Amino acid sequence: MPVEVADLQASASIAKGGEADQAAPSPQGHPVPLRDELGPDRPALRLGEMAEHVTRQREGAQPVAHCQDLEGPQSDDIVHDRVEGEHELEAEVCLALGATGRGVDTTTPGLTDPRDGEPLDGPDACAVPMGLENDELAAVVDAERVSGKRYMMMETSVYGREYRYVARLLQEGRLGTLTAYRGFHIQNLDGYPAYWQGYPPMKYLTHALSPLLALTGATVRDVVCYGSSRLTTDRLGPFGNPFPVEVGLFRLSGSDVIGEITMSFFQTARTYTEGFAVYGDAMSIEWPNEVDGPLTVHELLPLDPDQPDAGLRGRRSQTSRVEPADETDELPEQLRRFVRPYVLEAAAGGPAITKLAEHGGSHPFLVHEFISALVEDRPAAIDAPTAAAWTAPGIVAHASALAHGERVPVPAYR
Repeated sequence: MPVEVADLQASASIAKGGEADQAAPSPQGHPVPLRDELGPDRPALRLGEMAEHVTRQREGAQPVAHCQDLEGPQSDDIVHDRVEGEHELEAEVCLALGATGRGVDTTTPGLTDPRDGEPLDGPDACAVPMGLENDELAAVVDAERVSGKRYMMMETSVYGREYRYVARLLQEGRLGTLTAYRGFHIQNLDGYPAYWQGYPPMKYLTHALSPLLALTGATVRDVVCYGSSRLTTDRLGPFGNPFPVEVGLFRLSGSDVIGEITMSFFQTARTYTEGFAVYGDAMSIEWPNEVDGPLTVHELLPLDPDQPDAGLRGRRSQTSRVEPADETDELPEQLRRFVRPYVLEAAAGGPAITKLAEHGGSHPFLVHEFISALVEDRPAAIDAPTAAAWTAPGIVAHASALAHGERVPVPAYR
């Protein structure tokens, strides 16, 4: 079924304590005009345009959202070029907030709109990373505190079905005590816009690290990181980064688990992968080799007293493959279908478009959490201090790599 504004209005109604059938219908029955007169071949719609088009569809009503242009002129020509799926996620936020009558600023601090400590103009839903330097993170934390507005970093990795499956096993005690964590994000950025060239991989590490911090409730104490290999001259960019690959060890405060993170954006022959593996003393979960493939689950078996001395020693384990369930019970009914591929129809006519529900079906969960935080007047799950605590380790890790593996402490933001 096509996405309709009414579905997102219903989500807002339910978040306020209302019933789904109380939501106002979509104006004139129009689906969300993602392609409209821009044409069906437009690869990704800017949020400023999205707000303008939806507002035109709701002529005479309050503007749907205040969404700054993600692809407009930027400081030093450095832009956070979101992938299409993240454009759609933030568009969903804009539309859903429009249904609540609230505005939203969907910039990325430090890349699209350095805030310099100024108070937030309105609620802020931000794609990763929160910023590129520690002072940018501190400015956003201060801005949220001073303004009293709500901020949320839309970190997909802690709302996907894979993470929710692992978190439930940990909560139930089936993983036992966590003993190790390995996160990774390997993606080839050749052919991306010039401003991505030479991007320091560790400064985009939140997808790989955040699951560990969410599972343990810990923060990173310090980091030791090394750069691996050297970028070719044609891939050097404005960042002063010489490394195509960075590998770090992250020591936590509040947990004995060490996080091992590998980040690579260039010169690595590997199909795109972005995920994590969690190891416990009873059960371990490893990420699939292919996107959306089944997780590999290892469960340690009791030591066999009859096991012969010769041959295999130690405790055996049994291995299985698991496809995590969507577990959408906490979502409003109208948002549940967005965890799987869905269809968009242009308001002005044209072919329907089937969109993938990427990032483990996390987008509707993120939208629901952000809107719930606004209508309940509470901090979002990934508020500014949390986002800073999840982003700063990557900034510090890159500094460690530039210093040939020196141990560098991570600042606190609470």
